[in-house]
Amino acid sequence: MKLSRIIGRKINFFKSWRHNTFSLTSAAKKILDLKIKGEGNSLEIKTDKFHHKSHIKIRVVGHNNKIVLGKGAFLCRLLHMNIYGDNCSIIIGDNLQIGVSISICLGHNHPYHGKVEDVHCQIGDNVRMEDALITTVNSHHKISIGNRCLVSSHVTFYNTDGHPIYDQATHKLKNYVSDMIVSDDCWIGYHSTILKNAFLPRGTIVGWGSVVSKKFEKENCAIAGNPAKVVKEGLTWDFGGDMAYIENKKDSAS
Repeated sequence: MKLSRIIGRKINFFKSWRHNTFSLTSAAKKILDLKIKGEGNSLEIKTDKFHHKSHIKIRVVGHNNKIVLGKGAFLCRLLHMNIYGDNCSIIIGDNLQIGVSISICLGHNHPYHGKVEDVHCQIGDNVRMEDALITTVNSHHKISIGNRCLVSSHVTFYNTDGHPIYDQATHKLKNYVSDMIVSDDCWIGYHSTILKNAFLPRGTIVGWGSVVSKKFEKENCAIAGNPAKVVKEGLTWDFGGDMAYIENKKDSAS
């Protein structure tokens, strides 16, 4: 490879860093795999201690994007964040726990898609996630997961259809994408899928393998099925098992 090409690559690399803002703990620098192309982007990682298998992979192509990872994150494996767009954000609150991996993808560098704009993904405080994919290829909306939520393995938050659907007569777009909201204290069961424009009220429990494709209204309900529907009301849940739950005695159950 020519020396001029090598020097040119180094100049472009340092230019990218010079036109973006970074606030990283020393612990974050050791586990971070970062590639960024664009200007006006900012990255802040507040966690100052990581699990020995932790890995953070970030890819940004675009301008004026913002990524924040709060304090006290516990990552057993991988946190992957990808932004292909402008004026987007991924904001993760304090005390996130990841059992296996989370992948957040806003926009997609693909012939059928492209850069997105004004997309915002928010994850609240004290959220526990085993293995999840959060993705969209559409602009101008948000994906929000509230505080104290529990997300099991192989869960997908898919706020897009991937491709447009039109009315045959008028050729007007039929599958418009708006906000996806998972409110505080929701529990998303194993292998569930949350589809575009969904709304889960506070305290919702989503059963194993469910497909959520609409807005629900009533809090503290269990929903299940494909498509998901309310199967029980007046419920609450907890992260930990008290002794009655662990001992599994029938006289403690209703």
